Amino acid sequence: MMLEAWELGIGSTWIMHFNPEAVIKEFNLPENVVPVCILVMGYPAQEAVPSVLHSKKKDLKDMVTVL
Repeated sequence: MMLEAWELGIGSTWIMHFNPEAVIKEFNLPENVVPVCILVMGYPAQEAVPSVLHSKKKDLKDMVTVL
């Protein structure tokens, strides 16, 4: 969906970390619908650039704990 949107000139951002209960309440979702991700879409500004942190990576030792 994100790739097709981009082909149409529409930008998107996938949001995975959010409070599902807040989304359910805000959008009045039925009991059988549980959001697992959010896809925000819109037309990007001409001057839009990625965040300076976009390509910054953590060291593997800072993300993995061997038990």
